[in-house]
Amino acid sequence: MTVPTVYGVDCTHANIQHLPGNAGIVAGYVTGSPDIVWTNNDWSRFPNGVRIDQSPVNTSLDETADVLDFENGAATVDDIGSWTKAAWNNYHNAVRPGQRQPCIYASQNSISTVANALVAAHQVAHLAIANYGLTQDNARATVENASGPFPVVWVQYNDHGLYDEGIFSQNWLNLRSSKMASPVPPPGQWLDAKEWDWKEVMILGVGLNGHLYGFVYDQAKNEWVQQLNIGV
Repeated sequence: MTVPTVYGVDCTHANIQHLPGNAGIVAGYVTGSPDIVWTNNDWSRFPNGVRIDQSPVNTSLDETADVLDFENGAATVDDIGSWTKAAWNNYHNAVRPGQRQPCIYASQNSISTVANALVAAHQVAHLAIANYGLTQDNARATVENASGPFPVVWVQYNDHGLYDEGIFSQNWLNLRSSKMASPVPPPGQWLDAKEWDWKEVMILGVGLNGHLYGFVYDQAKNEWVQQLNIGV
């Protein structure tokens, strides 16, 4: 199935005033020098904007961003695995409601390095690729046909000078973390005394990393507690 896409741009704080009226989705920076990092007013202007972390020093705040920028002066190869793991945890726990699933940004010739770092860390993530040799149609086709453990969700194809142009995956943009209601107990005596009288209830599932996970329902806490993690 073809992935739906949307046009978008990214820019620094200093250049946000130069964005075109038809900017589409807009990406900005949560770390960097004052001319780069977006202000609260910038984010208020684009509340659905994609948040990029380009800091060479990783912090817990950085790990609530949508994208890690891997290039000279920004994140290093050693940051990729730890940032991705923490970002997934923050996404699942809605530490910042609205956070998107972890994505690593890199130039086309650095994508193999990123993929190798993710494999070594036993992590999966989405990819954002910068390749100014592509046309808009090339970029759109790359996102539309993305698949595998490291799907491409953003292709940056043109450096406009004041901002960069790109194509985003609409599906990735829409998959945002949110605070969830308390977990629903499984069928059993917790809901109705006349139901099955379970001693213990477990759910099993396979994660995006290929591991088999098992969770046991804790009646006292009304939550599912992880008990099993097997690499398969």
